[in-house]
Amino acid sequence: DDGLVIEAFEVAAEAGGLPDSGPEREHARQYVLDTMGQSKITVFRALFDDETAAQRANAAFEDAYASLIAAGRAEPIAGAAEAL
Repeated sequence: DDGLVIEAFEVAAEAGGLPDSGPEREHARQYVLDTMGQSKITVFRALFDDETAAQRANAAFEDAYASLIAAGRAEPIAGAAEAL
């Protein structure tokens, strides 16, 4: 995804109330990398003790990721369309 997940995470982290920088933000960013491929709501529930914050972060992530895709920031893997 060429960094799109992390870019969308930064938007989600802000929406969820994580500090802009520092150890808490770095830990959360690393956790997102370590859990790549897992359901993002599950990831956000682990990062935020509050369900409302987790839901808010998840919605922000989904919106940001969709916007990045719509802006042409992703490309299909060579041969993927033909394989399907």
